[in-house]
Amino acid sequence: VAGTAMAASQSFRPIYPLQIGGLTIPTYAALASLILNLIVVIALTPVFNAIHAVRGSDETRAEHYV
Repeated sequence: VAGTAMAASQSFRPIYPLQIGGLTIPTYAALASLILNLIVVIALTPVFNAIHAVRGSDETRAEHYV
């Protein structure tokens, strides 16, 4: 969702002006989105482990790959 919002805010141009404090860094929107997703995963994984969140099961079967 964040990556789509970043791209849409720049009329779907690949460069996104990432603002950190008073510094603006032109960056590739997909890279900024990947970094944001990694930060969210790193932050929330211990939280979900601590509350013993139910892990879903993989329902993919071998015949789905052919």
